[in-house]
Order: sequence, then structure tokens, then C-alpha cells
Amino acid sequence: MQAIREYLKNTDIRSRETTLQHIQIIYSNAVYVAKSLIDTGYFDKKDLSQIKINDVFNEISARLKGFTK
Repeated sequence: MQAIREYLKNTDIRSRETTLQHIQIIYSNAVYVAKSLIDTGYFDKKDLSQIKINDVFNEISARLKGFTK
């Protein structure tokens, strides 16, 4: 969830990339899943304040199934 927040809200690229690198150390798939949500347009044309957290969590869970070994 933090990786998603960084992509959506952190406009300081250097700060964002540093934070994402730290997240990736502990949660190896977190940044990959967050980037896939952003790249596929999951949040495009949506009012972020209206998105339900459980919907995002379910989408993350579905995508993680494809990344786990």
C-alpha cells in the first residue's frame, strides 16, 4: 500500500525512488505489484478518495498470486 501511495502522491522523484528501494528490500514484490497497478491504469479516471481500500487490497492479492513462487 505504501508503494502505491508513493507512485500516486510523491512528486519528488528522488525521494520516491529512495523510498521504493527501501520498501523493495523487505517486500520484494510490493513495488512490482504497485507499478503494475499504475502502469495498467487501475487508478486512472478514478477519484482516489472514493476508492475502497478492500477493492485495492483484493486487486493486490490477485496480482500477487501471479508473482509468488
